[in-house]
Amino acid sequence: MSHHSWRGLSSAAILATLLSSAACAHKPGPGELYLTDARAALDSDRPDEARALAELALDEEDTSRRDALLLLASTHRALAEKARAEGRPEDAIARLREAAAVEPATAQRRVDLRQALTMAREITLPADRLQPLLTDALNLFPNDPELHRDTARAFEELGRIDDAIAHYLWLWTASPGDRQAGLRLGILLLSEGRHREALSYLNTLYESHPDDLQVGLNLTDALEHLNRPSQATVVFDELLDRLGEQPGLLFRYAAFLERQGRPEDARQMQARARDAMPALEQRDDMRPLR
Repeated sequence: MSHHSWRGLSSAAILATLLSSAACAHKPGPGELYLTDARAALDSDRPDEARALAELALDEEDTSRRDALLLLASTHRALAEKARAEGRPEDAIARLREAAAVEPATAQRRVDLRQALTMAREITLPADRLQPLLTDALNLFPNDPELHRDTARAFEELGRIDDAIAHYLWLWTASPGDRQAGLRLGILLLSEGRHREALSYLNTLYESHPDDLQVGLNLTDALEHLNRPSQATVVFDELLDRLGEQPGLLFRYAAFLERQGRPEDARQMQARARDAMPALEQRDDMRPLR
């Protein structure tokens, strides 16, 4: 065989090998095949099947993890939309949480959680189911006051008082003088026996809102527990001057006076409270003459 013929055969063999190698290199692996099938299933409105295939793709070494997660998140959104259309809002919320949990893009995670929160507020989701959603959202929106307020309420409803206090404290720190946050802080601290801490917030609020009955009454509780009855008495008298003869206020004052060992003053205050109650007066007027 001539030298030129040998070179020709050699070149042809090398080219065939290269073409064969290239064909092998582009042969899709199992992960890519799973993703292809998952996209087809999702496009055909088979989100459950698409989700299962996307999860299988994640287990394969040849899979682009980001692509698989993006597709998996899309299947959860499709399932959420299906649940909402079928009147299953809690399932839809759960699916949106799952979408946000696997979604690689932060902006899209925020969209998912905002949508879930909107649905949760529309149906008044119970606190034990709302709280985890709020915690997820706070990881993405750590400076959102309404999320902290909702989270505090949820923890309070669940009896997790220390966690509720932490979020009310965040609100107070972010917006000093926040009446609602300060009042809840004061009430919860009083319930935990932390009277001196409660006094700080309630005093500040009372200076700014001296006509707020709830602030004033809780302030008197804090002062009484700290053995400052004279200061509590001053607050009671100031509230009466500003708010007038309100039965609830008068009965609270009477109970305070009773605890202070002033039974006669307490009885007089109770009489004033009864006189201030229109319903009692009406019942008195309707009693038959004897």
